[in-house]
Amino acid sequence: MTLSEVETILTVLDPDRDEVRLMGGEPTLHAQYPQILSVIKRKGYRVVVFSNGLSSSLRCTPDLPDRILLNLNDWSEYTLAQQKAIRANLSSLSGQTSLGYTIQHPAFNLSMHRRLILEEGLQPVIRMGLAQPVLGGDNTYLPDADLPRAHQSVVEWAKSLAADGIRLSMDCGFMRCMFDDADIETLVRAGAVLNFDCSPTLDVGPGLRVWRCFAFTAGPGVGWDVFENPEKLRAWFAKQDTSREDVCSDCEYYAIGWCRGGCWARRVIQADVQAPVVENEPEKMNAGMGTL
Repeated sequence: MTLSEVETILTVLDPDRDEVRLMGGEPTLHAQYPQILSVIKRKGYRVVVFSNGLSSSLRCTPDLPDRILLNLNDWSEYTLAQQKAIRANLSSLSGQTSLGYTIQHPAFNLSMHRRLILEEGLQPVIRMGLAQPVLGGDNTYLPDADLPRAHQSVVEWAKSLAADGIRLSMDCGFMRCMFDDADIETLVRAGAVLNFDCSPTLDVGPGLRVWRCFAFTAGPGVGWDVFENPEKLRAWFAKQDTSREDVCSDCEYYAIGWCRGGCWARRVIQADVQAPVVENEPEKMNAGMGTL
């Protein structure tokens, strides 16, 4: 994205309500990363940078993000030089940094995340994400058959990490039906942040194209200027979310809105239906548009 595109987005957001998240790829590799960060901060927005933790730009810019989320893999996947680079960033930015982990295998290990939090004084929370499919892409994601075991591993690690005062925070796409009541009690007692949502998050990219979320970014997207404001854009994307109703219609958690039935991209694949593709036709799209 260009600096001008970022400035355009900021004109329709509200710094008292909206948080700006810079994601990638790796956002710190952008040639204008310092300038982009400066513009967003100057306009009064809270900024969160999602990073792999390897770039020195995280700590060498005039303006620093309000929060940095380092999404780390298993420690064994990094070279010694990469481990040192991550440690250097953590030592400099510990108060602003929290860790994340994206589950690609049902049996995973958060021992190094625990160690880094305790040794570097990081925020005592780990954001947990499920590796979801990117429609039309070829990314590696957690197979559906592994979802039950992955959810159980979350319970086990939540209980283990709680002994050191570390909580898990669940990102979108987790499913309530994968946990029994005893699991939920364990998670609550461990201080975990429960989230069984799958709502449009508006992923904005180059050319001011907008997608429902990252899982749909391999498609053409919708033009930013089609809608009057982000709320209407979110509402339009939400109205397309129908392919999981046949699967979840009998679920008590879905009925009361506690769970949204997991990642919509998975449901689209399972249902073998076409995700909505919208051209810039404001008249057609504004008809019957709802609000959140």
